[in-house]
Amino acid sequence: MSASVILETGEAAKTPASHAASAINDLTGLTAVWIEAVARLAELNNRAIHTTLAEQQAIALQAAEEHSLLGAWRLQSSYSLAGTAKAAAYLRHVGDILLGAYADAVNEAETSFNRSFMAITGMADNASARASSAVLDLGPDLAARPDRTARIVNEKGDVVSSRD
Repeated sequence: MSASVILETGEAAKTPASHAASAINDLTGLTAVWIEAVARLAELNNRAIHTTLAEQQAIALQAAEEHSLLGAWRLQSSYSLAGTAKAAAYLRHVGDILLGAYADAVNEAETSFNRSFMAITGMADNASARASSAVLDLGPDLAARPDRTARIVNEKGDVVSSRD
């Protein structure tokens, strides 16, 4: 009587769900990075708009108090030079935010890749462990039965090697 082997795959049903959860976590992580960047840009824009409006109000009040045309022109030209410096600073802040978000996204993608690689490696380890446990051990009585032993044969069917 030969022994039959049944391979149980109880963990196989859990695998697609865990992969889906991992993919959702990876997508959530990348989405969180970009949402944080958008929030930081919105905060920067909010501060820039409020600062600009307050400065323009101060300029308008000072221009209204100016008694000469030359004084008003000098006031406007000094603020336009300051505005150029502020625009450059604003662009530098935007670049810093975007570069930071890009670095965070790369880090998140690398973490996701490493997590996926470790999961694949773990699955390969599980598969190899299961494959090695699936090798049949048919027992010592098999060697006593010559009709059931394995022999190496050539193309003609002649026995080349055996356990004899």
